[in-house]
Amino acid sequence: MKLFVAFHYSAEDKWVKDLVIPLIETLGIEVKTGENIHGQVIVQEVPDIIRKCDAMIAFITTSWTDHPWVRDELVTALAMKIPALEVKDSRLVNLGGITDGRQRIDFDVDKKEMLLIQVAQRLAEWKKRHNTRNLLLLPDDIMKAAKPHLNSGQLKCIYQFRDGNEESDKYEAAPFRLPQALAVNIKNIPSENAMIQLTIQGPQFSFSSGYQTFSYIPINLQPD
Repeated sequence: MKLFVAFHYSAEDKWVKDLVIPLIETLGIEVKTGENIHGQVIVQEVPDIIRKCDAMIAFITTSWTDHPWVRDELVTALAMKIPALEVKDSRLVNLGGITDGRQRIDFDVDKKEMLLIQVAQRLAEWKKRHNTRNLLLLPDDIMKAAKPHLNSGQLKCIYQFRDGNEESDKYEAAPFRLPQALAVNIKNIPSENAMIQLTIQGPQFSFSSGYQTFSYIPINLQPD
């Protein structure tokens, strides 16, 4: 997972670089920033970096009026429909506009340890959702049935997890073709111990599986 971190590159906000970024990296998340891109306004390089990230987190501190590019970076991510978390000093009023109604953490500057816990919890949830796996689908009959519909928008995969006694929500993904097989990219994996069941549906066919562990890759399905 790649995360863009927007913050002010000043002595006042150096704690973000010294405390928050190392914490994020210990979670196995790759951090991207615009720190090495000079200038007081957002430039083309920054949107390009944000576009290649899975999510972003923006630190809005009391110096934001002097360094408005953090807000610009937050708005850019939201416009790109990239998950974004606003972390705002509680002494500031809400920014309003496009950022209203989005994920936000208000923090007390004198209690940064509580903020670090909240950030770690939120990022752990994001990382879980962005944990992906490519599954090869069997038998070959699926490929034969699906091939005419791969580019029609009528082919879909619905999957669900079982983790212990808990069943997840159902998710949807678009199957894709490999040279000699059909595969699907799944997300939102709750844990390595979770099991998955799949249904592949087309205009005139449906294949489904029972729950299987990930050790049983590839996934075997049978006609309904």
